Amino acid sequence: MYARATSGDKLNNNKFSICSIRNISAVLNKKRDECFVESGQPICGNGLVEAGEECDCGYSDQCKDICCYNANEGEGLKCKLKPGKICSPSQGPCCTPECTFKSTSESPCRLESECAQEGKCNGATALCPASEPKPNHTSCHSETQVCLNGLCSGSICEKYGMEVCTCASQEGKDEAAELCHVCCMEKMKPNTCSSTGSERWAQFFNRKTTTLQPGSPCNDFKGYCDVFMRCRLVDADGPWQGLRKPSLMQNSMRILQSG
Repeated sequence: MYARATSGDKLNNNKFSICSIRNISAVLNKKRDECFVESGQPICGNGLVEAGEECDCGYSDQCKDICCYNANEGEGLKCKLKPGKICSPSQGPCCTPECTFKSTSESPCRLESECAQEGKCNGATALCPASEPKPNHTSCHSETQVCLNGLCSGSICEKYGMEVCTCASQEGKDEAAELCHVCCMEKMKPNTCSSTGSERWAQFFNRKTTTLQPGSPCNDFKGYCDVFMRCRLVDADGPWQGLRKPSLMQNSMRILQSG
């Protein structure tokens, strides 16, 4: 675990640290070495169309699908399309309850988002085709970010050829409101990091302050913005501080050793 807030958009943000892996592994190897064994086999009846299945509408008490044999049918029938049926709604949103593919003129299979057009069925598959992305640098996420390749993943700073940065506290004033502003800087020039509402970037934002969304990291990743747009420092210990007490540590070791 990390003592400071993270942006959550880096590849390693979805990984356990070496320290966490070492401690988790000690427990799993001792007590739970069989709890995460992958079956490797499709499960007819779980509602997911997996390898070897044509469709999956669940068991007889769940299946309302006239196109697919339910999981209570015989081995050669279950999770297969019924004779003469082209598709099953369990395969995707572009199949009608009458077991035919939806045409492009019917209701969209995916709603329009901030960064992508609505998805439309093409009449040839039960799956919803990929949506057409909106132009890059379209504003999104309450104008704090921009669209990149159909995803709201870029900073509003990129729209003006700049980089996003975090306005850090001066003299330790962690409650300063500016810490929860969207801040930009010239590329490779961290000393130019300023709020969107600052005079420095008036030519781009017309002195309009754009605030970060609640929960966003702030003050150089040392805290999170709350709903009042104040930067709250992260408590590195938090509720886990008690686990550091010798008595609890010794008890944890005894539990492991007893296994």
